[in-house]
Amino acid sequence: MTASTCSIVTFDTRYRADFARLNYAWITQLFAVEPPDQRLLDHPEHEIIAHGGEIFFALSEGKVVGTVALKREDDTTFELTKMAVDESMRGQGCGKVLLHAALEHARTQGAKRVVLSSHTSLIPAIAMYRKAGFIERDGGGESCYSRCNTFLEKDL
Repeated sequence: MTASTCSIVTFDTRYRADFARLNYAWITQLFAVEPPDQRLLDHPEHEIIAHGGEIFFALSEGKVVGTVALKREDDTTFELTKMAVDESMRGQGCGKVLLHAALEHARTQGAKRVVLSSHTSLIPAIAMYRKAGFIERDGGGESCYSRCNTFLEKDL
C-alpha cells in the first residue's frame, strides 16, 4: 500500500470496532490502557462525534488500516487524538494522509489550532507531526494520560 492507494472515510458505526482495535493494539504494546482511553475507544459516538468531533479511517482494499480522531476542545480548538496505523502498514504514508484529512477538516470547521499530546518515544509520529508544522506548546501542557510527556500545537 502507498498513500495514493489509501482512501479516507469519516466515522461510520461499521468501523467502530476498528477504531478500538487499532488503538488498543499500540497502547497495550507500548504503554498501559488508561480510563480516558477506554472512554474514547469504547464510546466514540458519545465522547467524540456527539461533541462536534470526527473520526477518520484509512481504507486499503476495503480494510481499515488506520484511524485518527479530532476531539473538539472549544469553538476554535481541536485535539488530534487516537492516531493509529496497522503495524504491517506503517511507514507507507497512510498516517500522513490521515493527518492531512484531519487538519483539513479542522480548518473547514473554523478551528484556529489543533493540539496533541504524545510521548517522545514515538519518534516516527513526532517527526510526522513536526513535518506537518506542529511545534512544542509554550509552557508545556496537560494531558489526561500519564504516558504523555510532549505537547504540540499547530495554528491553522
